[in-house]
Amino acid sequence: MKRRDAIKLGSAVLGGLSLGMLAGCKENYKKPEAFNTNTPSDDEKIASIVPKQTGQYNFSCPMPFDKHLIDELYNLNKSLKRCKITTFYSSIPSPLADEIHPFLSSVRGHNTSIQKIDDYIELLQYSEKKGFKNIYALNLTRQIMPEEKSGIYAKISGLFNKLTKAGLTDVKICNPSLIELIHKNYPDMNIHISTNTEFHSAQNYEYVYKTFPFIKSINIATDDNHNFHFLQSLKTLLPKVNLELLVNEHGCVKYCISRFYHQCTNAIAFPCKTFISNNPYLQLARNNLIHPWELAYYSAIGINNFKLTCLPYSRMMISDINFAKDYIGCADRGLDGYSANDLLGKIHYGMNDITRIKFPDDYKLEELARELPDMNYYVKNGHKCSYDCDVNCKYCYNIAENLRKIARGNINKTGA
Repeated sequence: MKRRDAIKLGSAVLGGLSLGMLAGCKENYKKPEAFNTNTPSDDEKIASIVPKQTGQYNFSCPMPFDKHLIDELYNLNKSLKRCKITTFYSSIPSPLADEIHPFLSSVRGHNTSIQKIDDYIELLQYSEKKGFKNIYALNLTRQIMPEEKSGIYAKISGLFNKLTKAGLTDVKICNPSLIELIHKNYPDMNIHISTNTEFHSAQNYEYVYKTFPFIKSINIATDDNHNFHFLQSLKTLLPKVNLELLVNEHGCVKYCISRFYHQCTNAIAFPCKTFISNNPYLQLARNNLIHPWELAYYSAIGINNFKLTCLPYSRMMISDINFAKDYIGCADRGLDGYSANDLLGKIHYGMNDITRIKFPDDYKLEELARELPDMNYYVKNGHKCSYDCDVNCKYCYNIAENLRKIARGNINKTGA
């Protein structure tokens, strides 16, 4: 056989082997499902949302370490028709938390009235008698080093042995390794995913759910509060999981570069207040707030769970219930009786200390609401905020300039 013929024969044999191998591989793979390539564009997915309350607005808020304040929140609930505070979230404060283990310490502040675990349990049980469900916020973002693992796990297990015996049934977690620990040791515990995870894609949450299919709810990262495309996708992707939105975190700028680290340490530089004071009108226009009259847009797509922070207080040192009273009151009864200045001084309690914006005294909140960003704009374009702001979109800047014209007087020494 000539060399040329040998090469041809070899090529033919190898080719046949290759085709055979490929044919064999084909049999080992599942045929992919048919995929509709004619998916609608982003602009076609949501034309509009008709705001409508589809269920009771359920609020979670920090548990005050004070029975009298718990009583006040209980009495507030009795006056409400469309809303209810259903859930308290809390954790053991420092210095007791530090004594249990430094990992459990928090930048949320100190409270020396909780001197032992039984003091904390007493408040949990008191609030439960008042009809509030309790969630332990085990949602620190600090990572666990391998050499720390056994010591931290032992302390957390010791703590939760006591809490579960006292009736605790729910925990909110950020760190995936803690999800695994809690579910393994306390399989009946209801586990909720914290806002602090800072996940921003449907794929993130799909992986979370496939890994931990027992999770009960997800606290959505605040930067996605106005991303209706994303929220509707999650409702479709995870129909059995409740979504909860944090509505009133006003001390942080939209897309804060340090959001993940806020719950971890005070040693990181946070430029939020500087940005806010430099242009408070822009902060009022471009933020992650959900105003009380906007809740119906979320309810219309099946989201009726909302979370309140206790700004301007530390979560461990709540002194009154004003952080909840006017926000929930406005959501329950509407805008009547509120002035524009009440938005900053009452409804978003403490926000005025940062922005120092002053509107005319006779300017009503109902009028101001029409000048703030239109929720219908976010319904169609909220998903673009992460990539189009300051590039092709100046919507919030135009809103801010109009708010500047409406407001009166100097708001700070620089005249911003």
